[in-house]
Amino acid sequence: MVVAIILWVVLFILGWILFMPLVVDVDTDRQDYRVYQHGTVRFWLTPGFQPRLRILGISIPMKRGKEVRMKKPRQKEKSERKFPFRNLPDLLNGIYQSITVRWFRLDLDTDDVVLNAQMIPVFTFLSRGPVQLTANFGGRVYASLRAELKLYRIGWAFLLFFTKK
Repeated sequence: MVVAIILWVVLFILGWILFMPLVVDVDTDRQDYRVYQHGTVRFWLTPGFQPRLRILGISIPMKRGKEVRMKKPRQKEKSERKFPFRNLPDLLNGIYQSITVRWFRLDLDTDDVVLNAQMIPVFTFLSRGPVQLTANFGGRVYASLRAELKLYRIGWAFLLFFTKK
């Protein structure tokens, strides 16, 4: 009975990790950079660009360490398995389809009045749905992005990529 309960808990956690989206949240105005999955993992950078990590509510200390030099490993003989390049477009399409952009806002000034004026009609044409592009003349550069990644779809794309001949 105890083994069944533990098995159900493990399966529930794995299902949660696979089917809950991984959210990427970037806001350059507030210096807010986060990657998180509700209830599971949260990674963010503080305004001083110090990395922070929390897994299942437990803070994990992260410190910038010294660079470690790796010894060069001995060269292994090349295996005869070839990388399936003809399936690469299917993999990239599967990864592309697993990403949902909730919003993307860009407010841009290039410090060139003529270029900014030329970008206004292009940005107006490209601003559709979750994408909002604007050009300003005040020297402000601002970007905000929220995207969701579905991990089960990325896993499925990789599974199809490596199993197709």
